[in-house]
Amino acid sequence: MPLILCMLKERLPETWREGGLHPCHHAEFHASIDDDDVWLGPRAWLEADERFVQLIPYTLVTCNGQVIAYRRSSAGSEGRLRGRLSIGFGGHVDLPDLITKDNDGVDLEATLWRACEREIEEELGAVDIAARSVVGVLFDTRTAVGRVHFGVLVHMELERLPDMLASSDAAIEQLETHGLESLMAHEAEMEEWSRMALGWLSSALIQRV
Repeated sequence: MPLILCMLKERLPETWREGGLHPCHHAEFHASIDDDDVWLGPRAWLEADERFVQLIPYTLVTCNGQVIAYRRSSAGSEGRLRGRLSIGFGGHVDLPDLITKDNDGVDLEATLWRACEREIEEELGAVDIAARSVVGVLFDTRTAVGRVHFGVLVHMELERLPDMLASSDAAIEQLETHGLESLMAHEAEMEEWSRMALGWLSSALIQRV
């Protein structure tokens, strides 16, 4: 049975449990979640137990004002998200992603970065990263899938776009770049986390102009 990173929902800051997008910088995020509160649990059980949340890095990948987006195909394991447009690359933090602190508890920061980088390499191949940072958290309290997943919103800026956008993951299709105006026009087609993240992303891209 797959083991994934999780924590008790009640150990999240109260404001984060209210749902929505909560912008926060990297240091604030790690000060708000104690490494000792995270652990690995069985995915099948956690998917149905709303006392817990699964921590999911959700990475926005941009380059010179362009955003890499994709549509979730019918091959995706999460049936509730199939066909939705997404601007976030993410997945469960698995056992091989785990990094410990001197073999005594989870190093949450190092573990999340390893999972984030693995996911990007799996979906986009090797990329040149100019900068990366945690910029917020995402929590959707309105749906069953949302209530058991807690998104760690990451922004990754690339030095350059890949020569060819293609993914070997059958769960991803229509991988392409969009400007902000195009994304806003397709907002209704997006999965909930992407709609939440679009608010932060639009502000970040506008500030670059």
